Amino acid sequence: MRGLFGTQIIVAGVCRCNGGRGVGVHNTGRVFLTCVLHTHIHIVRHCLLPAQTSPPVLPFLQRLPPDWDGVDTAGSVSSDVVPENIPRVTTLGPANPLTLSRMAENSRDRGGRAPPRRVFKEYSTYFFDPGEPHAGEPCRGLDLLRSFAQRNEMSPGGLLLHFFWTYSVCFAFQSHVLGIRCAEPINKVAKVDADGWKRHNRLSIEDPFETSYDVSHVLKPATNALVRGEIARAYTMLSTTNPETLTEGESLLEVLMRK
Repeated sequence: MRGLFGTQIIVAGVCRCNGGRGVGVHNTGRVFLTCVLHTHIHIVRHCLLPAQTSPPVLPFLQRLPPDWDGVDTAGSVSSDVVPENIPRVTTLGPANPLTLSRMAENSRDRGGRAPPRRVFKEYSTYFFDPGEPHAGEPCRGLDLLRSFAQRNEMSPGGLLLHFFWTYSVCFAFQSHVLGIRCAEPINKVAKVDADGWKRHNRLSIEDPFETSYDVSHVLKPATNALVRGEIARAYTMLSTTNPETLTEGESLLEVLMRK
C-alpha cells in the first residue's frame, strides 16, 4: 500500500472529489475539460516530488539520465542548468507571445516588414523513460522507480491528506508557479518577464516541455476560487472525519463527494 500505488490513490481521490462535486462540469468545452485533467495530473506529480514530499515518491524525470541507477541526484539541480549526462532531445513548438511582441516592435523600429504570425522555437522534450516489460521479463526502469517510491512509508490515505494540506495551506499560488521540472520554485514575476504571462493571483502551472505555456490558463477567477475551495474543503473533511463514524461500505472518497 505504498509508493506508486499511493500515487494512483491520490489521482483517483483528486479527480473523483472535483469531478464528483461538479468542478469543471459547468464548462463542457473539450479544451477546458482536458486542461482541468492536465491540471490535476500536474498538481499530483508536483506534490510527490522532492520539493513537497520527504522522502519523495517521484524523482524529477527530466533530470534523470538514461542510465539512472535509482539514486536521486537531481533534486538540487537548478532549472537553468542541464546536467551534462542528459541527452539533447528537442522539438519545435510555438514561441511565446512576448517573443512575437518583441519581434514586431523591432521590425517597426527598423521600418521593416511585419514578422510572421507563427514563430517556432526549440523546446527540450527529454525525460527518463523506464521502458515497458516484455514477455514477462522485469523492466529495470520500472523496478527502479518502484524502489524509489517505496522509500516513502506514508499510507495512500496519508499521501492524499498531505496533498490537500499542501495545496490548501502551504503552496503560495499568488506568488509562485507550479512546475515539475526541478526543485527550485518558479516566481510568477519571472514568467511575466520571460514569457509574457499575465499578472494574476490564480493557479499557474508551467508545462514541463513547452515551458512558456501555462497549463491552467483556462481557469477563470470563479473557477480558480472553486478549485481552491474544494481542496480546502477536502482537507478539512479528511482531517476531521472519524473512520469509525462511516456507514457500512462507505469510503473516505465517498465522504469527499458529499454535497
